[in-house]
Amino acid sequence: MIPGDSLAALNQQPEFFTGGNWMARRSPSPNESERWQRQQARELERQQRATAAAAKAADRAKRDQHIADQKRETERRTTEVETRARQLQAILTSGLRQTARIDLTSLKRQPSQQPFNPGDLAAVAAQPAWGQFEPPQPGMVSRLLGGQSRYQQQLASARAAHQQAMQAWQTADADRRRRLDAARRNHDERVRQHLAEVEEHNRQVEQLITSYRARDRKTVESVLGLALNQVPLPDDFPRRAEITFSPQQAQIVVRMQLPGRDAVPTVREYKYVQTRDEIQPVPRPTRETSELYRSLVAQVALLTLHILFEADPQLASIGFNGHVDAINPPAPGSANTPA
Repeated sequence: MIPGDSLAALNQQPEFFTGGNWMARRSPSPNESERWQRQQARELERQQRATAAAAKAADRAKRDQHIADQKRETERRTTEVETRARQLQAILTSGLRQTARIDLTSLKRQPSQQPFNPGDLAAVAAQPAWGQFEPPQPGMVSRLLGGQSRYQQQLASARAAHQQAMQAWQTADADRRRRLDAARRNHDERVRQHLAEVEEHNRQVEQLITSYRARDRKTVESVLGLALNQVPLPDDFPRRAEITFSPQQAQIVVRMQLPGRDAVPTVREYKYVQTRDEIQPVPRPTRETSELYRSLVAQVALLTLHILFEADPQLASIGFNGHVDAINPPAPGSANTPA
């Protein structure tokens, strides 16, 4: 038995059940509760600091990556304008390394070899062999028991089946031969058309050569126009040109569209201003831009004259008129002609 006062005190303690008996458990002291709360607070603070540090590191990495990307883009833009400037400065030297002579005979075509390929049509199927149908000979005992009569019946059936198979084979082979002949005729017709096209093309080339040697005006203009198309210029440069040939004076006059001033980059380089997170262009000095453009026009003109003289050594002189499709501020609507 538990005394009354002890029972009352026990009722005030937490209880738990173990081993079939109710047991009393001691409540934590105030100091222990406060210690546990402080531990929890420190752990929460540690987690918050770790989360903040991770976010800060992520922001720093993102910012560093952005700066690196901006610097690479700055270098790319600078390289682009530098490459363009070098390209414009080397138009003449690059063009002089290429030949401008036009060999009109190279325009002729050679007929291609087109052998006939019958494919599967050349394969002849094997004829039905009699041995595949012939019934076996009856033995001595079988003959005595009426096997000879049965053999004769089997032999007649086998001969009929063999004959039927031979007729089917002959029909199929005849169809194969017809298709083979048709395929050969189609091939021969394609070859004939190809040879006729090559012959006609070469005839026109010979006519072109004859007219060019005779200094026919339109032919010479066409051939020299073909030579102008071979001028190694940047892809964004205009390609429009008009050629007028004078057979009596052995002279041509070329009216050619030149690239505008916008062909020259007005930016010398790019710089990245990190404090403002901006990629800023560094302008090319106006004097440098003008000099580069004048050099460009002169190079295009000289290269054009060189190519035309090399393409046609019989020319005595060439007149060159260069123009730019641009609006001239002093005279609205007029074309600017720098050369």
